[in-house]
Amino acid sequence: MMRAVPGVSRSAGVAAAVLLAALASACSWSGRGGGPEPSGLPAFSGGATPSASAPASAGEWRRVDLPGTVRSVAAAADVIVAGEDAGRSMIAVVTGGSARRLPAGGPPAPHGLAAADFDGESLAVVERPPADPATPAAVWQVDYSLLHDGVAASWRRDEIHDGNGRAATWLRPLLDGEEDYRAVGAVRRGGGWALHAWMAWDTWRRLDRGEQLYLSGSPEALRTGTTETTVVVAGAVSDRPEAPATTPQVWSLRDDLFEDDDAPGRWTRLPTASAPDALTDVASWDLGWWVAGHRKLRPVVYDYDSVARPAGRELPVPDTRLDPRHPVVLVAGVPVSSAMVLATQSVEGAVVWVAGGPGSPRWTRVPAPPGVLGAAVAVPGGVYLVLDGALWYRPLEVPRLRQG
Repeated sequence: MMRAVPGVSRSAGVAAAVLLAALASACSWSGRGGGPEPSGLPAFSGGATPSASAPASAGEWRRVDLPGTVRSVAAAADVIVAGEDAGRSMIAVVTGGSARRLPAGGPPAPHGLAAADFDGESLAVVERPPADPATPAAVWQVDYSLLHDGVAASWRRDEIHDGNGRAATWLRPLLDGEEDYRAVGAVRRGGGWALHAWMAWDTWRRLDRGEQLYLSGSPEALRTGTTETTVVVAGAVSDRPEAPATTPQVWSLRDDLFEDDDAPGRWTRLPTASAPDALTDVASWDLGWWVAGHRKLRPVVYDYDSVARPAGRELPVPDTRLDPRHPVVLVAGVPVSSAMVLATQSVEGAVVWVAGGPGSPRWTRVPAPPGVLGAAVAVPGGVYLVLDGALWYRPLEVPRLRQG
């Protein structure tokens, strides 16, 4: 996912993102400055993975040697993976087909990590919940530059509460590349869930002060994203607790007035050009976002990045039928400086799809190794997939888009 570069304007952020991509593509190590790989990050020497019995390669795909289970992949200047190993947190920096764990392996989360977000400056992770669903969720945040340089860094742990003091028992951290730290979380409300958004200031402040949103079903199916100014949620969400959403919905919340205690903080429902059966991904960058899902077991992608075209319009997608047991569509690469990259769990297995150049309706199909698709991230020169909890990498060239 592309993010803004801290300390620059929005227009400059676009140019900077393009420059970062070019630099990363030219260097074997995707770290800061394109220099040699940092010392102090010991390479993994092995360890069991959920796919340890599977081959370590499949065609041009390579399984990255990581211990434990990978649950999340986030990319900015570096690629960060998070998960758990023998019940403990696991965080690593990945370059191509190799991985190097961060010092101390991450925060002392007793059940491992469920998700991570990363903007090149800060790293935020959320604890994997215990068996007790009433246990408050916790997010951990750290200055990534210290970890990257091998310096011992202190992790900050937060539990977040609603206006009545009830703790969120499900959380997802959101970083926007402008040193803003947000979170979306679910708080138990009767037999269901109330959805909230917060932003870290001197304390965690609620962004939503108007009508609340409510979840139908498990929060694990909710998808989230953020731009420089807007939090986005997609899934079985409704503003009526007594009337669950009959179709998946997309909602957004601006945070530009969050410092004003009198700001309304209202969620806004966004249109979709068609009624999806499910929404399975939100991919965002500095200024916009895309929402992926499926309808009648065919992929759909809705565009909220263009100011010249209607919000929620459908984009061209590959002609593929999804696996009815796990119908997933992920936006691995957003069409900002390079063409869009999608990943699907199709009837024939996991597949990566690369859009053609500007104006081309064609998609290049790249079959993936066997496994159930969990996450996908395209980076300059390659793509990562999480399949059955194992991380796979393949070199991949994506057409550049014309700038200006």
